[in-house]
Amino acid sequence: MNKRIYWIVSAIIIKLTFSIIFITIHQHGHSINKFYGRFGGDSSEYIGSIENFIKQGHYITNPQDIRTSTRRMPGYGAVYYFPRLLFTQANALNILIILQILLSAVSVYYLALTAYLIFQKKTIFYITFFLYVFSTFVSIFDDTVLTESFSTSSLIFAFYFLIKTLNTNSKKPLFFSGLFLSWCVFMKPYFILFFPLFVIVLLSNYFFKQPKQLLRLTFINLIIFISSFSILESLWIFRNYKIYHYFVPLAYVDTSLETTVSKLAPFALIIGSRGSLYNFIQIIGGRWTQWNPKSEGCWVEGFGHTADYWNPIYELPKNNPFPNFIYTSKYNFNSLVNMRKIYLMAHDINLSIPEREKYEKMVTSILKDYTNSFIKEHPFHYYVTARLRHIYLFLFHSGTYNLLPVSFNKMTFTEKIIKIIFSLLYLFIIIGGLLGIILILFKKCNILTVSLCIMPLYFIVLFAMILRNPTYRFFVPAYPFMVVLSSHILSRLYWKES
Repeated sequence: MNKRIYWIVSAIIIKLTFSIIFITIHQHGHSINKFYGRFGGDSSEYIGSIENFIKQGHYITNPQDIRTSTRRMPGYGAVYYFPRLLFTQANALNILIILQILLSAVSVYYLALTAYLIFQKKTIFYITFFLYVFSTFVSIFDDTVLTESFSTSSLIFAFYFLIKTLNTNSKKPLFFSGLFLSWCVFMKPYFILFFPLFVIVLLSNYFFKQPKQLLRLTFINLIIFISSFSILESLWIFRNYKIYHYFVPLAYVDTSLETTVSKLAPFALIIGSRGSLYNFIQIIGGRWTQWNPKSEGCWVEGFGHTADYWNPIYELPKNNPFPNFIYTSKYNFNSLVNMRKIYLMAHDINLSIPEREKYEKMVTSILKDYTNSFIKEHPFHYYVTARLRHIYLFLFHSGTYNLLPVSFNKMTFTEKIIKIIFSLLYLFIIIGGLLGIILILFKKCNILTVSLCIMPLYFIVLFAMILRNPTYRFFVPAYPFMVVLSSHILSRLYWKES
């Protein structure tokens, strides 16, 4: 058997086994008969946009709200669209999940091959393959209708073809790198910044290896690299201009039209009191994710509330998730307790609209005062401590938050052992990856190894430091590259012992 086929088939078997287990033990989160995969929080938006396009001829998330024509870019839904033309919704979704598992399995091989191309060691191929194929941090999304699986696989392919280009100076891999990166952007718009990063890598490579041909190579290869994205993006911009009559290059929802009265379910756009709450939580180094019981957002809103109005639980949670350094002359913990009460009244579905509007203005003003006082009185915490805390929250957690459907306290002994093993694997890869970055950047490095370090650092800088949003699943596409960096550390230890 061809070695490549052997490794890919092995990955398919392991990935498929994981997915069958996840499908069996988890709630599916939907009511679609004979669809065996799972839905996540955003799944209905991706699938609903395509269903609306098929039925009404308009790609839109919510037909009652024209602004949601660009709520989601069509990169993920496009894969669902073609089987949906031929099959029932359930079967089309099943095909989508099968494609995710297959592509994820193939990406395992190409990640390991990328590691080999960078470090030129067979050992690192094997280590990368086995570490990644048995990691559940990404695999948990393979059977779920979310962009995480496809975008992670696609980013691996884009990076593989970039490394292939740097190694061979061939133009064909560069086109495929741009194509897969374009797909990433049309699933997750924040991938757009990888285009200039990849271009910088290419320019650096030409500058050091072929300086006399720098201008010629830059012009030709830049056209090849961005050709697929230029075509797809032009079509997207043209389509959006016909709808809005202004320039919309990526995903976009005009929140300026939103009011307390006119909010349309199921969209909880982050403005008003909710926007002020999330901004306050972010600048103090916290997490606004309501689905995380340990987060500051859950402490205020309650578990899992994403609607605009609900039946809130006014009883104070037992835990206090706020760090001690956040308090100022304007507020203490008791002030936060009072703010929480007013905030919940602003979103209490049982209160009248005038009452909700009154509390909405009140709590929005309070939260803005708290935010400004924190920035003014604790500039070091604002610029440094909060960001360091976000980096810690972004990277250092169990890595198995949704691996099993029950809390740790309710698990059997065997389930606890399983969770601990995969958590240790996750933490080993994170720590090994960080050590790998330090080793490469502060010792001997080259354009290939620096390119590898850029991949996870991009996500850390963007989400933990700039956007201040340490939601763990935003790190999923970066995780494979941490695996390669960890493999590099293990490989060095192997060669030292040898």
